[in-house]
Amino acid sequence: MLKGPNQKSLHLQITLARAQLRKGNLKEGIETYFTAATEMVLKGDLAKATAIYKLILQADGNNPMALAFLSSLYHHQGLEAEARQLLTPKAAKTQPAETFPIDKIKLSEIDKLEKILPSRRVEKNEEIITKDRTNHNLFLVAEGRFQVILKEPGGRIRELATLDKGHFFGELTMLLPKRKATATVIALEAGKLLTVAEDDFRHFLKTRPPLMETLLSTAHRRLLEYTLRPLFRSGNDCDLPWLSRIVEIFKIRHFSAQELIIQEGERNQTLYVILDGQLQVSCQGHDATNEIPIITLNAGDFFGEFSLLTGEAASAAVRTLSTGWMASLKRREIDRLATHFPGFLPRILKSFRARKQDLIKKKIDSLNPNKLRQLSRGKG
Repeated sequence: MLKGPNQKSLHLQITLARAQLRKGNLKEGIETYFTAATEMVLKGDLAKATAIYKLILQADGNNPMALAFLSSLYHHQGLEAEARQLLTPKAAKTQPAETFPIDKIKLSEIDKLEKILPSRRVEKNEEIITKDRTNHNLFLVAEGRFQVILKEPGGRIRELATLDKGHFFGELTMLLPKRKATATVIALEAGKLLTVAEDDFRHFLKTRPPLMETLLSTAHRRLLEYTLRPLFRSGNDCDLPWLSRIVEIFKIRHFSAQELIIQEGERNQTLYVILDGQLQVSCQGHDATNEIPIITLNAGDFFGEFSLLTGEAASAAVRTLSTGWMASLKRREIDRLATHFPGFLPRILKSFRARKQDLIKKKIDSLNPNKLRQLSRGKG
């Protein structure tokens, strides 16, 4: 295990990282840099932390965690232009910083789809999807430019992304029909949209596997960003320009029904976020012969925080009830996030406390009256 800068000088740590990189050990070199940078943040030396993250990006220009942390440090220091430039794709400097995960369908594929899908003309400033309202279509952009925005209290409008030919939107409410739109989409100019109606959506995807993969990937990243936003929000981070980079460090996977994700009594070092599907949290009864359901988790919920926060064995089991998708993050990455974003773990802890109280109540309710009297006498 590498020793931190509190045991070696920062200079020696950087020298070690450079030596590792020269030998071709990219993973080890970057890990050494991260160790040093995290220690600098803990010490409050943001200037040195900033310099180290720049060194990481020299070695790995697309490292999502380094990009997220460096952008956040710029943001905290009031260097908004630097933060925007850091997160804006080089090929799209004229567009706003991308805080809304975007994938694009090949333009040749859009041209083919134009021949088989219904289309509609739209006028400039027309609102296509409205936040917090239901939507019944997948939209593929064939012509024009569209803007994804959030209308916030006080009338402030925050731009999330600009979409043009090949981009798509509306897939979240198609994949999760009960979910309302998480953002508003308006036309920046007159254009044309191809539409896939809700009734035809799943058949349309099944016949086009590559398109389904692109849609699923984007939908899950967008949903994960939407879910994580409240965990990272603070008074100084209302725009969260780096959040799309944090999304990239999560691992997303599909799950089947009746998978045991966390076993009661085992230690867990992973935080999970549900993107689609349902899971059941349950615990053993007092006599260990029956299972007590505690709560059903749905898209947007997270779990695994008990062992993660306390280091103790899990006090409940988590099993999937349906097929679906989840995102996960390992302990080391969570520790780094907690260092850079102090409000992250307290918000998870708040959920953990509420869930633990529910767990204790369910266990007490499961005791039969005779057993409960025996326990009460024993305490007396």
